[in-house]
Amino acid sequence: GQDRRPPGAAEGADGAGAGAPGGRERDEEAVWWARHLVREVLSRVPDASPYLPVLQRLADAGVFGPAFWTALPVDDDTRFALLRRLVVHDPEPGRAGADRFLDAVAALLVAEPARVQRQLTRWFDDDRRLPALPDATVATAAQALLHTHRHRAVDDLTEALVECAHPRADELLAVLADEEPSALCRAVDRWAHDERPARHVAAAVYGLRVAPRAASEADRRLLRHAALVLLARPDEGTLHGAALGLLVQDPQVRGAYIGRALDRFAAGDPRLPAAAFAPALATHPESVLDAFRTRLGGGSAVGGVLRVLADVTDPGPARRAVADRKSV
Repeated sequence: GQDRRPPGAAEGADGAGAGAPGGRERDEEAVWWARHLVREVLSRVPDASPYLPVLQRLADAGVFGPAFWTALPVDDDTRFALLRRLVVHDPEPGRAGADRFLDAVAALLVAEPARVQRQLTRWFDDDRRLPALPDATVATAAQALLHTHRHRAVDDLTEALVECAHPRADELLAVLADEEPSALCRAVDRWAHDERPARHVAAAVYGLRVAPRAASEADRRLLRHAALVLLARPDEGTLHGAALGLLVQDPQVRGAYIGRALDRFAAGDPRLPAAAFAPALATHPESVLDAFRTRLGGGSAVGGVLRVLADVTDPGPARRAVADRKSV
């Protein structure tokens, strides 16, 4: 029959021990065949999940290349748990002929972003270093991949991030508020209308974060509707301050809500930051400065108030606020 031995394998058995050249060749041949058989068997079974302990040992040893692991017949949870073990074995970028597991993960993310995004958020707790990428960890690499390929399915990404409720997800959502404000406005509107209270909190937090970046009327309308939905829930009064903070940043409805918002701010609502009133300084300067003076007199929100006044281009309100502060 055809000789299927690996290249360089021993031609015959001479009884030499493992320490002799012939013995080393036979050992190498045995290892080659063992890996070859394992790869063929695991690739051809209908479902490789029952062999998870074997797969985990192979992954921890960095055995087989990315093509094997991406084609392996397992479910998504198993595949990405294994890839998470494998990425620490990646060679340095640019090394000739070397396939990287992180590149394979990126290709899967590009091909099916909505499926892969949620998998990668599960890597956010993994602080193992990636030897191939200086200063990077498994967690930061996952975060970077999600950010780099965010345009493929940015609405799905915001949902994956809010679902995992992780500090690294919060960091990425904050970046999206700055770089993809329309997507965050859509997300805030969805979360405000959601039945889950945790989503209402997310709508309040990220609504205030994205409001200064909401440049189009379509974006402002989404935030306006989200704020009104939050404000209409009497059993979630702790979020009303944030909702009012959104409404006073909207020039179309500011006049109707500025009084309630300033009263709540003066009373010390922790969810209503001074920054929410920055646009209102141009239209309701005296009312805003009176509320600022009240908060400054109580010794709270000093930093927030001063930051708002430092950005005021008209020096009049700033001078009056400083004078009020000195008189307290």
